[in-house]
Parts: sequence; structure tokens; C-alpha cells
Amino acid sequence: MDTTQAADLRVRRLSPSVGAEVSGVDVRTLTASELARIKALFLEHHLLVFPHQELTDADIQRFAEHFGPLEGNQVRGVDGAILPPVHRIANVDLQGRPSANPLLKSNYTWHTDKAYLPTPSLMTLLWGEEIPPSGGDTQFVRTEQA
Repeated sequence: MDTTQAADLRVRRLSPSVGAEVSGVDVRTLTASELARIKALFLEHHLLVFPHQELTDADIQRFAEHFGPLEGNQVRGVDGAILPPVHRIANVDLQGRPSANPLLKSNYTWHTDKAYLPTPSLMTLLWGEEIPPSGGDTQFVRTEQA
């Protein structure tokens, strides 16, 4: 796997077809040159992983807004309100037990976010707050190569 470096920003290709790990940056405090490099890396690799980030929902939203205006959501929460652009998806109930009936089941099946829109989303950002040591993987595919 190739590795390239510019200043402190480090890039490690994750596979020949999709994905790169970007380290050496804090997405909360990006410089203009780091942001430009990240945008170029996104166009090249289509999937970027930023390990070891400590982010709030507001941090995620600020980072996402660097790529353009955020879309409104179509999904409603348990209270009936439309979910905000940055929201949490979990496979546990309010007591922290695994749930057979989570609010959003799309995290259990293959899907493409917002593909039904006339202009589909540029990207989706995910932040894994609690990830098991093995299993439970989120998988990605580069459909243009299919």
C-alpha cells in the first residue's frame, strides 16, 4: 500500500479501488492547505478515513460544511421530528442493549445514501463512536467500477 506525505498530513491507501486513511490532522482545526489536500484526496480515493478524532456533532457539521451546504433530511425520529443533518444511528435501545428494531434499519443492509434525489449527495460522513474490536464492519464499494 502506498503512503504519501505533505507536511504532517499522511495518507495510506486502503485498497487498490477505494479508500485512504488520512492521519496527522485534526479535522476541527484544518488549515486552508490541509483542506485543499483533503478535497483532492476525496476525489482521488472516494472514501477517506480519519482515525483518532474526538468530535462533537457540531465538529462533524463544521467539517461537513467545508464541502458545501448540508442537505435536509427525509427521515423522522421517534418523536416525529425530521432528523437534523448530523444525527446518531445506533443498533442499541435506550438501555444500551442490542436492538432487533432500531429506528434506522439501513445500517443493516447495502444501500446508497440519497440516490433517489435528482442530484445525489456528494458524500456521507460517518463517525464511529463505539466500534467493536472485530466484526460489525461498515463496508464500502466503488460502484463506478462495478
